[in-house]
This record gives sequence, C-alpha cells and structure tokens, in this order.
Amino acid sequence: MPSGFTLVNLEKTGAGAVCLTLRPKPLVTGDFEVIDGLESVRENP
Repeated sequence: MPSGFTLVNLEKTGAGAVCLTLRPKPLVTGDFEVIDGLESVRENP
C-alpha cells in the first residue's frame, strides 16, 4: 500500500476481488541535507 494513504475500508468478494478505500495522509514537508557524506532528513510538522 502506498505510504501516503491510510486504509479506510477493505472488502473482498467470494470470487477474490478486493476493493480498497484509501484516504490521503496530510502532506508533510521536511529538509534534506548531506552531512559528512551521510543523508539526513528532518520532517517539519
């Protein structure tokens, strides 16, 4: 499942068909930097 969504509902038929209801998660911003050759990500609320 994509990480930007929350599963709201899942239904499965007897034949095996699956229906997902997804809700997008709130957008999160952040900063990306490289320090001493290592990647660092900081999320901003």
